[in-house]
Amino acid sequence: MAVTDVGVAVGGLGTVIADAVMQFNKANVLFNLITTKSAPAGSLNVTFPQYTKVASSDVAADATGAEETDTAATSIITAATTVEVLRNVIRADITDLVQFGSDDSIMANAGAILGNAMAAKYDDDVVALFANIATTVGDGSAAITLLNIFDAVEALHSQSAPTVNGKYWGVFHPKQIWGTYGLINAIDGVSFDKTNEMLNTGYVGNIAGVEIFTTPEIDPATGTGSDEACGCIFSPQAFCGGYKEIDGAGFINIEPQRDASKALTELICNGYYAVDELVDLYAVRVLTAAQASS
Repeated sequence: MAVTDVGVAVGGLGTVIADAVMQFNKANVLFNLITTKSAPAGSLNVTFPQYTKVASSDVAADATGAEETDTAATSIITAATTVEVLRNVIRADITDLVQFGSDDSIMANAGAILGNAMAAKYDDDVVALFANIATTVGDGSAAITLLNIFDAVEALHSQSAPTVNGKYWGVFHPKQIWGTYGLINAIDGVSFDKTNEMLNTGYVGNIAGVEIFTTPEIDPATGTGSDEACGCIFSPQAFCGGYKEIDGAGFINIEPQRDASKALTELICNGYYAVDELVDLYAVRVLTAAQASS
């Protein structure tokens, strides 16, 4: 007898009497938080130029910058980070009998699940860059504190890291926000407004000009004997992402490929992108404890 459940589970077989439940990742958190650009036509490379900061001390005072004297030239140095767009891929095989024996939209739902997994992989790739950031606040054996947030904001402002409407982004593991060692506990009893927001919505949106986001793609376990989580507070120019636009529909492409001899349809999801660190000093790692999973 032929295999009937390759790639997509046999749970789709039979009569479907209720709406399907699809388990999605929390995804596409970081695409809009970093500096992104589409690769130009005929190229797979995206270049992000960087200009060095010129200090106020480089400006000559009147005594040394008088009109009858030449002012010393100041070097404006440029560097560049080039990202090469790569193919990321995930595939599921859907047999004919799975489709024939299901009252559910298996092909469409499988495509949505694959696309969601690709979006989560994008987040995971950006999160992996957090470990390389030079500046760190917090302690892997202690709960997150408001002081961790303030120290990170101070470090970014000291480097003149650009903001978006006066805000930086903060991306944390859910355990760094909720739970035993989470930010919610640091706020409780300190700020009435934020405690109220927490009680009403279960979430804290903005602290000290840091817009708070969460992603489970951050690995909360480091294997050092205690659970740790490494979040990050950053300017959008700390990280960059290059991608290839596909038919004007973004960088994620889903298409079927028929394999008639096996009586199945291969569903292939491609994601054409790559990410990299752009300006190290525009990001701060936030290392904290995270309670162990039950």
